[in-house]
Amino acid sequence: MSFLSEPIFYIAYRLLNFVLWYVIFSKIFFVGVLLSAGFLWYLFADFISKYLDLKHKNAKLIYVWLICFFMINPFLYERILTQLWVIYGVILVWYWTYFLLKNLLDYNTKNFLYSWLAFWLSISAMPHSVFMIFVSVVVLIALFYHSKKDFINFLYLWLIAIFLNLNWLIWWFLFHQQWAISWIKIIDNRNLQSFATHGLDWLSPEITSIYGYWFRWETYSYITSPAKLNPKRYMSAFFVCAVSMLWIWYLLTSKKTRKFGLFLLCVWTISLVLGVWIASKIWWQWVKYLYDYVPFYMGMREPQKWIWMLILIYWIWFWVWVNLIYNFVVNKYWIFKNLYIRYCLVFMLLFARVPWMLFAFRGQLFLWDYPKDYFQARDVISDKWLQKVLVLPWHSYVACDWTRWRVIANVMQEFMRPTSLVVADNIEIWNIYTNVESTQSKDVENFIKSKDLNHLKKNWFDAIINLKSCADFKNYEFVEKIDWLDKIFSWSRIDFYNIK
Repeated sequence: MSFLSEPIFYIAYRLLNFVLWYVIFSKIFFVGVLLSAGFLWYLFADFISKYLDLKHKNAKLIYVWLICFFMINPFLYERILTQLWVIYGVILVWYWTYFLLKNLLDYNTKNFLYSWLAFWLSISAMPHSVFMIFVSVVVLIALFYHSKKDFINFLYLWLIAIFLNLNWLIWWFLFHQQWAISWIKIIDNRNLQSFATHGLDWLSPEITSIYGYWFRWETYSYITSPAKLNPKRYMSAFFVCAVSMLWIWYLLTSKKTRKFGLFLLCVWTISLVLGVWIASKIWWQWVKYLYDYVPFYMGMREPQKWIWMLILIYWIWFWVWVNLIYNFVVNKYWIFKNLYIRYCLVFMLLFARVPWMLFAFRGQLFLWDYPKDYFQARDVISDKWLQKVLVLPWHSYVACDWTRWRVIANVMQEFMRPTSLVVADNIEIWNIYTNVESTQSKDVENFIKSKDLNHLKKNWFDAIINLKSCADFKNYEFVEKIDWLDKIFSWSRIDFYNIK
């Protein structure tokens, strides 16, 4: 795809993916996202302690506790295992918020420049983050920024960020406008119902979201459900609700922290309402106006992204309470003065909240080597100068023996770059088969049904790869019997066919 058609995040991602190879870069990206998250919470801890004047001699130790609190939460558990780039996008949103809030202590141009950089990158990584940023901007302006200079700075912030994303915005407007419009039209009520928030057991979607879950039934057909690991988790949900009310009360009763408390409360309320959305019987009709009348919002089919905003606010509230507990409890009783006891108690509390993050996400997170067949297939494609290769089975999400039958996104397209491999674009979620109206994809599906190779020839396919250890690969063994297909290689996990 042309340079002009993609945001800077995806350009950099694909470039590094090509230079370092997908096998290596995917691991570097994973570690990088986690490290950037941990560093962000360290910065936030320092800012909150200065803004609220929370001082004690063991501040650095508490910073470590707070970083652990963020890294161990239900939302992160779900997204790390399924959509890492979403975590990256929302982390950038909060880097943006951090630098703007930092202006409350140290008003200078440098913080605005950093916030602009985070704004620009967050939009390029996750375009719908513009709505999260907009909510934060409105609340910040209403509570803290009132001067003409503030409005001008915010205006510059938006204009510069939009300007640096003009390359792909203009490209899509000029050359892919109809495609974009047709894709947004495809995101109908079926999609909204399929991606709606669900309640844990008998809990309502509202309480489930307050607890910090991005809970969707489809997600837990791929990963271990917390229902199997923590049957008493609803007790923790009520605890979170109760403590949240105490946090709000503490911040609102102090004159110094009242505006800051109002900022957190407003963002928390708006994020909860928009995150639950269609699953709520209370306010779903009000929020529906956003999907009906706000341009581009319909493309945000997963409203649970808003729940991430709640996680940071919980973290800030937790920071306040850690200080209170530390000052009024830990320092007064001898049993808590032992450093190891403090660490043990904190980690016991954190993992009691999200126990399934222990032992590499209960064995769900692991490193594996890509099969040798995949490297051999890549060499064949390179040697034969094949330009367009079809990958079967025709599923965008597959489980393979080398992934221990864990469902993952089909990695062949990224793994084989820069060769143009065609993998499935069907999401196959609930009652939705696909959201893409592609002529080429329809021709591939017609080929699978009719076994007529002409459907592939008219799309200029050079070869077919059949992954013999993934998904329902046996349903695609019919390619073995098709004339005009020449099996040039057969390995333990891949059959490679050349189209004559």
